Amino acid sequence: MQYILNIAGYNFPGNPQSIAGLKLIVGPGILFAQGPLLLAVRDQPLIPSLYVGAEHARHRKIMNPAFSYSALRLFLPIFHNISEKTVAKWKDAVAQNGGLSTVIDIPSWLARTTLDAIGRAAFDHDFGAIDEKEDELSVCRLVLQALCFAIAFENLWGYMPLWVVSAMPLLPIKRLRRLWRYTKVAHRVANGIVQTQTESYSRGKECGKDIMSILIRANLSEDPKSKLSETEVMAQLKTLMITGQETTASTLSWAFYELSRNPGFQSRVREEIKTTRAQAAQSGNGELTIADLGSMQCLLSVMKETLRYHPILTILSRVAGREDIIPLSSPQTTKTGEVVTSFPVSKGQRVLISIAAYNRLPSVWCDDADVWRPERFLEGVHAKQQTGLGVIANLCEVPIP
Repeated sequence: MQYILNIAGYNFPGNPQSIAGLKLIVGPGILFAQGPLLLAVRDQPLIPSLYVGAEHARHRKIMNPAFSYSALRLFLPIFHNISEKTVAKWKDAVAQNGGLSTVIDIPSWLARTTLDAIGRAAFDHDFGAIDEKEDELSVCRLVLQALCFAIAFENLWGYMPLWVVSAMPLLPIKRLRRLWRYTKVAHRVANGIVQTQTESYSRGKECGKDIMSILIRANLSEDPKSKLSETEVMAQLKTLMITGQETTASTLSWAFYELSRNPGFQSRVREEIKTTRAQAAQSGNGELTIADLGSMQCLLSVMKETLRYHPILTILSRVAGREDIIPLSSPQTTKTGEVVTSFPVSKGQRVLISIAAYNRLPSVWCDDADVWRPERFLEGVHAKQQTGLGVIANLCEVPIP
């Protein structure tokens, strides 16, 4: 897995059916930035993999300034404000029930929260999802079920001919039609945002500090030969709206669920937050800073363990861009008694990577790998692991664009 995803990642692009499906939803953004190689299949000529790497690197170079530490830390007040609005809504629901125990649909509220957070931080747009305001893109809230369906349907994309995947918008399936309707609305709104901010920047006006403004500034100052097209810029915006919202809301929902089933560790997290808030107040900080959030090890272990136990995607599909030899982390003995330390793959061969299986391997995460137990990160479980795979705590997660 380390070899395919990290060391030789550009030699193992995604399979063409899955990428074609993603392109239908978000357009030619960074998720699709892998060049013509993705359209190659077994026994057909392949474009050199260096082109694939260069295409993806071109997108990353433009987007990197928008995701730098200095840029992201400016969004913290936005996240504070939106989180407080959500908590206020929950408190109102309890108050309206006379202060008694109240059932709250956490996944639905977190979906609204992440939508508003991404709208404000990514492109300075207020969806008003928490306040249930009418907005042209409020259809995002309705598309969540369609997205869940699309994620499930994606498991079949890899086994369909490309012409079937391309014809999916024509299928008379209600949830898919809702998804295609959303992509059209998102495209129209994205076009308006891009046009407005591009014109403002061209006239010398200072753009905002949201991700899309930073991206546009970086793109306009780039070499014309390597800059993103207007269609690609809009695709980045749609990628943030769709993939960023649902994945974040889903992970947070699982975290809340697991904490509700583990009241002991929930109490530890609560006490840690109270202590950190008290220390911040003594220092004269009205809100928690990034340093404060980073110091809460119990809270961080909850998020790491949730990403391990409930990965956003359970499986990844890759296609070998050339003949290769994949090394094994440990020698394996075949049925014939032969000991192998690597195995060959042919050009165009599909490779399936199970994120869920890796994240529950006892050899990596100890014997209780099938149990949600955040204490493992407080105990330094990753210090015992010999192979580094993930970006954070050796977790195998969705690759960062």
